[in-house]
Amino acid sequence: MKYLTWVELNREAYNFNMQSFKNTVGDDCKIMAIIKSNAYGHGLYESAILAQESKCVDMLGVYALNDAKYLYDKGVNIPIFIMGYVLSDDFMDIVKHDFSVCISSFDQLKKVKDVIGDNKIKIHLKFDSGLRRLGFYPSELKDLMTFLDENKNFIVEGIFSHFANIEDTICHDFAKLQRDTFEKMTVPFVEKYHPIRHIACSAAGLLFPDTYFEMIRTGISMYGMWPSRETLITALKTNSKISELKPVLTWKTRIAQIKKVSVGDTVGYGRSYTVTRPGKIAIIPVGYYDGYDRHYSNSAKVIVNGIEAPV
Repeated sequence: MKYLTWVELNREAYNFNMQSFKNTVGDDCKIMAIIKSNAYGHGLYESAILAQESKCVDMLGVYALNDAKYLYDKGVNIPIFIMGYVLSDDFMDIVKHDFSVCISSFDQLKKVKDVIGDNKIKIHLKFDSGLRRLGFYPSELKDLMTFLDENKNFIVEGIFSHFANIEDTICHDFAKLQRDTFEKMTVPFVEKYHPIRHIACSAAGLLFPDTYFEMIRTGISMYGMWPSRETLITALKTNSKISELKPVLTWKTRIAQIKKVSVGDTVGYGRSYTVTRPGKIAIIPVGYYDGYDRHYSNSAKVIVNGIEAPV
């Protein structure tokens, strides 16, 4: 079937980005490829295959159990970590498929214990180092360790956290505080369980080597995007080892019609553009259904035969 509009993924660009991260973190640090939310629009399965082929990825991060099961059924053979909340009744499915899963509260731990019985389950403990979303507080960790000592079927494979403000600022004082808080929280668990610790997102991976621990999580930058203008500015100031990222995704379409327009003609709904010189316009069959918003009118550009053309 031929399509009016489609997305193409560039394998070479993906491999360039992932190899850049691998060269930066070194062989002793693992990489989790984050492919939640349909891999930021790049396709869940397609991005999993790119990760598998790259030989740089040690684990895939998805949000929901159904995503993990879909990849499992498709034959993806990289270990899968479910980052989001999972309903108690679904934990036997996680045991069955040997997925790793986020555990963020005592309530969740107790429910899982009731569901899985004597079966073992691989967990990544979520610690709240300052984001105030899912996660255990520092004050809960002593009781958490006691619970885990009494329930040996919980295999502490990892411990992780999320930065609250590392992308949208050039002041990283709070991120540094979170990093130090996270490390302090993990110390007794490292001594006892030797888990894989991960807190670094793309921005942290680009900027701060002291956030790497045993694994980083590559998200938007894996696909060739800088997390923010502030991240790029900081990277340039600090001489980040990664100075270039290559966009993986290209959105393509076909030209449906080319027509001449005259001075004074208006174009589009709301007559939002007035023609100021004679010329040609090309109509492309892309719109709301495809996720292309009208706010792009008179502000975006497309590329036609290598040349930028205004929308």
